This record gives sequence, C-alpha cells and structure tokens, in this order.
Amino acid sequence: MREVNGAGEVSMKHFIEAMKKIKPSITPEMIKFYEAWYERMKQTLTRERQRAPTLYV
Repeated sequence: MREVNGAGEVSMKHFIEAMKKIKPSITPEMIKFYEAWYERMKQTLTRERQRAPTLYV
C-alpha cells in the first residue's frame, strides 16, 4: 500500500507482491507439533463421546 499515499484499496496485485517478499513464519516442526496435537485431541474427543451418557431418551 506504499504505492500511493492514502490509498484505501487493497487489490490481489498487492497480495501477490507481498507473497513474493514475505516468507512463512511457521516451521515444519511447528506443523508436525500441531498435527500431532490435533490427532491427540481427536482421540480424546472420541473417547469422551463414547463414555458420555446419552442426553436423549
């Protein structure tokens, strides 16, 4: 948005230019950590649903 001082519109062109300059800040290790966390939470929720009493009769 530095092209024009006071510009109020962001176009796809701006995003494409930004993607060329800005690199991802999440490392592959972070992705692995959150994928593993997601799998653990899925398993925990599945177990909790199996143990939870039915609310409907």
